[in-house]
Amino acid sequence: MKLSALFTPDRFRLWLMVLLVGLLSLGSYWILEVVRNSEKNKIAHAVRTDPDYFVEQFNFLKMTSTGQSKYRIAGNKLLHYPGDDSYEIILPVITNLSPLQDPMDIHAQRAIVNNKANQSESEVHLYGNVIVDRPQNIKSKHVQLRTEYLLVYPDKDVMQTDKAVELTIDNIITTGVGMHADNKTQQIQIFNNVTSIIPPHPRRTAH
Repeated sequence: MKLSALFTPDRFRLWLMVLLVGLLSLGSYWILEVVRNSEKNKIAHAVRTDPDYFVEQFNFLKMTSTGQSKYRIAGNKLLHYPGDDSYEIILPVITNLSPLQDPMDIHAQRAIVNNKANQSESEVHLYGNVIVDRPQNIKSKHVQLRTEYLLVYPDKDVMQTDKAVELTIDNIITTGVGMHADNKTQQIQIFNNVTSIIPPHPRRTAH
């Protein structure tokens, strides 16, 4: 049989139609899979943005390896988000309980707690009217810090922010933008636009 007899114009058109139908079917299948994956992603995203459980009036206590209290995190409500394994806390209060550092309380309107990959330490993002208060004691003066955002590493006793801060030590008020504080070393750094207000000492009256 001659090759020209196998590929007549009619057969050529027939094979072309079969090829086009096949391509259309493949394209339809690909579009269907894209739509299905898109719907799956939407569903997964909806799951990730919703909490899977919450706890009201909770109180979490972190212990050291020797069994001593290190710090406490309490709040009105705690919500867990399974998508990134993060926690949201409403009206959080963080209290330093380590006997090696001065006692200190941190209050805020809201907090987001993210666990590191190794799960050995956490970072706490505090938002809204953040107040850090360290009472006066024999070794140090009263210290109070105010800001709208603060990142706290409670396992390291370190905190920092890139927002405006107001720091009051005794009666001296210092303001600025950006801060890093280490409760272990008792060092506080304010980086930009630093201004301090020192009240005048009362005059002594002569007798």
